Amino acid sequence: EAPAGLGTGAGAGEAAGAAERMRADFARALGTPLVVSEIRVEGAERTRTYVVERELLPCLEAETLDELRESLLQASRRLEALEIFRGVDITADAGPDYLPNAAAVIATVDEANCGRFSAGSFVQGGDVSVEVSGASRNRFGHAEGLEAHAELSHRGSNSYWLSASLPRLGLTELSGEVRAFQETREESKWSSHSERAMGALCQVGWGAADGSGGAVLRGAGGAWGRHELGYQLSWGHLRPGQFASAAVQQQGGHSLKSAVKHVYLADRRAPLWWGGRSGAAIRSEAELAGVGPDANLLSFFRQQVDVQVNLPLTELTSLHLGAHCGALLPLLGRGWGRGRQQSPISERFFMGGIGSLRGFRFKGVGPSDVRKVRPAEEGSGPEQPGRDALGGDLACSSFAALQFALPLAPLQDLSIYGQVFANVGTSALWPGDPQGGGAGRRAVGAMLSDARSSVRVSCGAGLAMPTPLGRFEVSYCRVLRRTEHDKPRNGLWLGFASSAMA
Repeated sequence: EAPAGLGTGAGAGEAAGAAERMRADFARALGTPLVVSEIRVEGAERTRTYVVERELLPCLEAETLDELRESLLQASRRLEALEIFRGVDITADAGPDYLPNAAAVIATVDEANCGRFSAGSFVQGGDVSVEVSGASRNRFGHAEGLEAHAELSHRGSNSYWLSASLPRLGLTELSGEVRAFQETREESKWSSHSERAMGALCQVGWGAADGSGGAVLRGAGGAWGRHELGYQLSWGHLRPGQFASAAVQQQGGHSLKSAVKHVYLADRRAPLWWGGRSGAAIRSEAELAGVGPDANLLSFFRQQVDVQVNLPLTELTSLHLGAHCGALLPLLGRGWGRGRQQSPISERFFMGGIGSLRGFRFKGVGPSDVRKVRPAEEGSGPEQPGRDALGGDLACSSFAALQFALPLAPLQDLSIYGQVFANVGTSALWPGDPQGGGAGRRAVGAMLSDARSSVRVSCGAGLAMPTPLGRFEVSYCRVLRRTEHDKPRNGLWLGFASSAMA
């Protein structure tokens, strides 16, 4: 049996040597110089050929097989991100015989349907709305998007908009969108007014929020994210209600808004197997209104920042931390201080609800003003006047939640998890009409003092589930600290935390 044993060992050694030679040959092949001589597109019937070819152009710069492989992977991700193909298959074949070390790139695409229709019903703050939208993608073969959207509310609010977009502007890494809109906001339940606005906006975007595909911005420290830069021109008319408070009455009238806005979003959060998340995300939105020579334009600077961090503690638990801060600064001498003593109420920050400050009703936190007294009906006493929510020029909130997997397998399959949370928030308005200089500094100090003295706190526990519409929560909340005119509610809460950071 000795010869047989020796033969087996020799065979294993030969197999190991063959595998090692194969790996060495493959490594040499990856480093072999080559040139891409041809790019072919197959399966594109409606899509213009250049739409696919421009995503493959970086392949022409590949000088080795390894570089070509990496370039093809990136091109495949970019083509899938256009959302106009059901499938994309890219292969590299040998080039013509008369070109040594040449490669031909063949892209085979399967075009998706260009039409899409959706409808749904949503509830926010007791307001039931129905949304209907229809979209056409790549109808004319340029990967363009055309979309119409309508939203109707039972309280009288409605919104309509039409948009046209391109995922790539020429050979650049920029995307573009143009949108026309008209909307009516019925705020009589919370702030005794209604507002109508119509206008248009155009914006360009670049980068990728999650670092996949697109023009990922990489600089010092590897910074990256999604940027959007846009301009909006719109006309608005705010109509106070008959019994609106004095603060809301001052807001009435027509307005013209000319503004530039920048939005930055970077999201490195990844879902955990039991429903929670791991990673961090940040969103920043800055808006400068009053761009133009007309002194009657609405003029303000508005900045808000959202940050979330999810820290896994064990395989089944994680710590979820988040913070939001928003500031609205009316600009002196431009529509504020000239017959418009306060910031526009429609631009202020409102708090309350699952996605904002748990334990408080929608728009139930922050500065408010007493409404006019309704005349008493015959045979009844005087009616206690309500209050109008005014929103805040400064709003800050934070929360901490211990999230954990549930022991039941059916709940884990649905990504339902439990959480214990605490929320803290505050809101304040500019006090009066600062005139700059020392008066301005005193106004800032007074606003910060007001914010510190009006901190709200709540806590609770419940269940959460991620959905395409946002995070759905069923929670029991308890308010620990409130101010005199807040609208808290202890007990069971159900709803969506629908936001860019949900």
